[in-house]
Amino acid sequence: MTGRLGNQMFIFGTSYLLAKQANMTLLISYEGEMIYKTFTDVFENRRIVYRDTKRICRVFRKHRRRTNKQVIDPTLLKFFLLQNSSVLFFSYLQSYKNFENHENEVRSLYKFNAEVRRVAYTELLDARLSAYPDKKYKDVTYIGVHIRRGDILNSKYGYNTATQSFIRKAMNYFHKKFRNALFIVRSNGIGWTAKTIKLLRRKFSYLRIVIPIKKYDSVTDLAMLASCNHSIITVGTFSWWSGWLTGGQVIYYKKAALPGSKYEAFLNEGTFYPPKWIAIA
Repeated sequence: MTGRLGNQMFIFGTSYLLAKQANMTLLISYEGEMIYKTFTDVFENRRIVYRDTKRICRVFRKHRRRTNKQVIDPTLLKFFLLQNSSVLFFSYLQSYKNFENHENEVRSLYKFNAEVRRVAYTELLDARLSAYPDKKYKDVTYIGVHIRRGDILNSKYGYNTATQSFIRKAMNYFHKKFRNALFIVRSNGIGWTAKTIKLLRRKFSYLRIVIPIKKYDSVTDLAMLASCNHSIITVGTFSWWSGWLTGGQVIYYKKAALPGSKYEAFLNEGTFYPPKWIAIA
């Protein structure tokens, strides 16, 4: 499995479901040691077999099919079931359709361990005490906001970073819809994000926005966002998972790809974003 956490979660989740439907065992090779540790130590996941796949998979030579599709074709599973056959994926399998009718099982794959959940809950509790000191935890509606910048600012692939206008519109949508809305912000571009949040607080004092001060790894950030009730997401698969795992209402950035870019050609909004999610430009 390649890519960062979000990509790995798409690949693993889809591969796990395929293997289960085919009554097969999903293997992670020794070369994927760090991935194995993430998916077993951080998530309460005991459904991974860790083996020398080079030795085991030598038997799969008779049939091989390459696919670069993001959505798994149902006919692929039939091919997968052929005796002495294997399937070689050349894609990140980035589609909600691969998890249709299996949402609860996929969420169980990505249940964070007790310590990660404790840290996430503590941060939300502290944020509530800061923004709504007179309210109980259950009386506040938490909206996770993920703003991706950092690594994609100078990317030649064609990512388009979300604007201040988008963040304002999305926050105002949830503020009008829910009482005691509290926005929990995580970002890999904290400089721009902090300035934007400061501006929003000044212009729209009714918005309650908290950026937890402590810096965490990507898994803990994801757990924090996924522990919220609803989501505002920007660009990339990490943002996508923060919305999908939350399971509430999700607003996403409509202009995630620059016109004419490689990412625009790659991104299929119809299969990447679930239809109930709300697009705002």
